[in-house]
Amino acid sequence: MKRLGLWVRRKKRLAGLFVMGDKIQYLALDIKRGGLSVKAMAEVDLEMAPSQRDVWADPGMLENRMLKIKREVGARWFRSAVLGIQAKDVMVKVIQLPRIEDGRGLRELFKMDFDKHFPFPASEAVFDVATIEHPLDAGGDVSYAVAAVSRSRPVESIIEVCGKVGLMVDAVEPSVMAAFRAMQGPEPPSERCNLYVMAGFYSSFIVVSYKNSGILYRNVSYGFGNERPDEDVFVSFAREIYSSANFVTTQLKGLGVGKIYIGGYGLNYADEIKEAVSSMTLIPVETVDPWDLWEIDGAPEERWGWDVTLGLALRGVDDE
Repeated sequence: MKRLGLWVRRKKRLAGLFVMGDKIQYLALDIKRGGLSVKAMAEVDLEMAPSQRDVWADPGMLENRMLKIKREVGARWFRSAVLGIQAKDVMVKVIQLPRIEDGRGLRELFKMDFDKHFPFPASEAVFDVATIEHPLDAGGDVSYAVAAVSRSRPVESIIEVCGKVGLMVDAVEPSVMAAFRAMQGPEPPSERCNLYVMAGFYSSFIVVSYKNSGILYRNVSYGFGNERPDEDVFVSFAREIYSSANFVTTQLKGLGVGKIYIGGYGLNYADEIKEAVSSMTLIPVETVDPWDLWEIDGAPEERWGWDVTLGLALRGVDDE
């Protein structure tokens, strides 16, 4: 999977920090003798309303809660961190660009076409772009790439707050990319094409993968947080999953989804989601526990909902 980041320092660390909705999570991992284990982890509430509130509007409150995280992990950060930006603050899109064989100049090429793909100017954004493998790539003058774009303010705000509390930032990454990394595992599945669902607290992600690349990214409004959803939510959620899988078959040269993988908070309702999806398609449906998939020692008992933060921490695994 492409290691796409909105802002990258390129250090070798194994820690993630995710500010999401009404909470912050921090996770640091150790890697020893080829194995991964939890070094430190903590979660604190932001004491504010759900995810539609602007968490960047009160930097003083954010700094206060970050300091609480720091105290809970022993008054020091064990690793510099990769930061996650929640879905409502970042856009991830697969686009077409003229092919550049050596990859140099890709960012400048994308910047020239920025206004064609996103609703605000490049001067107000932080972004990254990387070429991907795509089933429609015929090897001609056009290549496919995934672009991640955020307005500058959320990224600048979180970096500023992290600086005040002494946490070095290695990269800023879209939450959907981190969740995809965590759920895909250290070795991609054998099928050429799969569909990953991160059933989140307030909203959810759907990613369709081709080989080692994401070729379709969707945010859907269904969440699986505090209270059990109504039965029609499971059906509607399954319909979004089915339509994404069907899009692949009809629009991408008949490429079929091999398996559907489900993770996140929704695993509290795994049977209900699997039953709803299986009623609409014959594609096999499996649940994914990233902690087991990556064989991480010291995983928490209450593990659902850490997919993004775990994926952020795992960004540096290949460097170690």
